[in-house]
Amino acid sequence: MDTLSQCIDFLGAIFEPEDIIEYRPLPPSAGRRWAPLAELPDIVDWLERINRDENQRVHAYFGANPRKAKNASQAEGVALARCLFADFDGGVVVEDAMARVRASGFLMPTAIVESGGGVHVWWRLLEPVTDATLWHERMRAISAALGSDQSICDWPRIMRLPGFVNWKYEQTPRAHLWDCDPTRIYPLEVFNKQAVQSIVVKPKSMSDLTRRFLEEGFTLAAGRRQTMFTVACDMAARGWGVGEATSAIMERMRRVGLRQDDIEDCPRQIANAWKRTRLPVLGSADEAVAIIDAADETPTPTLLDAIEAWRTQEDTPAIPTGIRCLDKLFDGGLPLGQMTALAAAPGLGKSALALQLVVQCLMHNPDMVATWCMGEMTRAALAARAVTNYGGASEQLTLQDVIKKKQPSGRLATELGQAIGQRFKMVDAPLVIDKIERAVIKDKTVLLVVDYLQLVRATRHFQDKTGEINEVLLKLREITTARNIATLLVTNIAKGCDANTEIGNIGKGSNQIDFDVDNFLFGHRVGETGQDGEIKVEWRCKKLRQGQMADVELWFHGKYQYFEDAEQIPDFPEFASHAPQQEWGRT
Repeated sequence: MDTLSQCIDFLGAIFEPEDIIEYRPLPPSAGRRWAPLAELPDIVDWLERINRDENQRVHAYFGANPRKAKNASQAEGVALARCLFADFDGGVVVEDAMARVRASGFLMPTAIVESGGGVHVWWRLLEPVTDATLWHERMRAISAALGSDQSICDWPRIMRLPGFVNWKYEQTPRAHLWDCDPTRIYPLEVFNKQAVQSIVVKPKSMSDLTRRFLEEGFTLAAGRRQTMFTVACDMAARGWGVGEATSAIMERMRRVGLRQDDIEDCPRQIANAWKRTRLPVLGSADEAVAIIDAADETPTPTLLDAIEAWRTQEDTPAIPTGIRCLDKLFDGGLPLGQMTALAAAPGLGKSALALQLVVQCLMHNPDMVATWCMGEMTRAALAARAVTNYGGASEQLTLQDVIKKKQPSGRLATELGQAIGQRFKMVDAPLVIDKIERAVIKDKTVLLVVDYLQLVRATRHFQDKTGEINEVLLKLREITTARNIATLLVTNIAKGCDANTEIGNIGKGSNQIDFDVDNFLFGHRVGETGQDGEIKVEWRCKKLRQGQMADVELWFHGKYQYFEDAEQIPDFPEFASHAPQQEWGRT
């Protein structure tokens, strides 16, 4: 997503059209401007022009609250507030920020901005707030609850715009809009809980929870360690020192039946309660909510965790494709949690093979969602190829026939649409990696196809294309493993490649693809031509994460956009469970 699109989506979600927004570059020598949303294209163009001048590079900021009039910058010039927001600095990433948001009981933010050095989260309010004192109290309560920056609670606060470079860092990262949904609008009352918890308590007092835990061993449903940490946070909020609190808490923890190694680890977790601002626990112990230790939100996995994952994992963590030689190669289908690259010269059907795999996987798995990232094909072109692959051969309809809408292509299109249309998602060009990630998360994608790799842009600017492609590969690998999806990468090949070229020299523009992908198939023509003009393509296996490497030969019917096995595959009992007619369930 380009800078203007990010600003339009973001500011359009947190402001109204009539609002006067202050745009303030820093350092201030470049001047400032005040404008409504309608003038945003001119504002973005102005800021981008400034940043093209190496002698005048600026940080792009805007007034978080609308101004009463142009030239108004101070507190008395602020009209109202339409949002509450938080700033996680110090290199916090989105996953960590959202873990804190969820743990503190907040609703999903309207917008999330990666600032290049942290994360900003925004909640749009149902009704604007005109009382600066009330707004200030709510903002301080939010920052206290989240352990975020408390210096941003001033009425005329300025915040960073997405799409522009954060010049504080040598890597010059760009702030970018990570997520935005203008329908997430909340009444101020949903933030009352955090506001109530911001009241001042008597130094070195105890909540009902802390008292009962220390005296009786009272334990929350979350467990002994979580109760211990919640008590530690309560004592930290009430002014207790870490040493005296640890002594009191450990006296109880030694009597609750923990293993010795757990007991020895408790002081470390207790000390974490003093690493950020904490809120006191209010009310009765029975109503208390456990506080999650941010440092321990993702416990270090152990072999026991791995064994449990193995026990609960399906027999075949893969998606059957319907092409039997490929299913045999991959031991059941496209592997989940892995990236598979399809590389070939133009005309050998690498995009057609990817499309056939998507159609077949969706047909055989009625609950699955696939996402196709369209780098070069238009929607109409993709639809024509999909319809041709689906029924062209059986109806003797070539791709050109379908493009011309020769019957029965209309009927085939209707059948295909009814079968998989809603579950075949698309990401339009231009392809940007964060745009792809948002689509995967939003649509709960299980099979992701990138057609093709060299057309995907990274979020931050690179001086050379190789660095950008390598950055995209790293991010795609992170998405693939974190979301446990199967990813197909269609990639161009470098000049002069043939079947004997080393894997590291095949992918055009990348010197890292051989490390980042799990499986790599290189397609080349082996010379044979069939009776109907089909060509034989050998997909040479250059890399296989699991199983035995083997090359695969397929006939490519170009006019029907369809691949089929070049050799009859005998039935093997060990692969009987991988038949494509089986429904697939995600692990």
